[in-house]
Amino acid sequence: MIFMALSFYDASLHDGIAQWVRENDWELDVSNFPVLMRPPTVKCDGILTTITRPETLEWLKPYDCPMVRMLIAPTPELEEASGHIPLVSADYESAGRLGAKHLLTLGQPHFAFYQRGVVRTCWPFAMVLSRP
Repeated sequence: MIFMALSFYDASLHDGIAQWVRENDWELDVSNFPVLMRPPTVKCDGILTTITRPETLEWLKPYDCPMVRMLIAPTPELEEASGHIPLVSADYESAGRLGAKHLLTLGQPHFAFYQRGVVRTCWPFAMVLSRP
């Protein structure tokens, strides 16, 4: 059984995981929604997680099974704290570099990052912009 422990709910992420689970005859436990509440009896083979809050990292501590993060943490501090859990994600730094270069070649020296209504610093994007 795979346990899905997300700091936030993303329907497309859930759909992709559920599709893979169906196609590979696995079992998916999503009983911790809408918040990270530990089910009464959890025995899982692995955990797919997104760690966007310190509380999620704390919540995962008691589990002794393989885990994979599916999203880079929103701050460098939380990324460092969760760095012991393997990450499978996009190469945000390269994406940020390509996006910034494209906008700069269009003569647009001032631009912002927007992510579906979430107001926060996109630190990988900001890192790229701060480099020469």
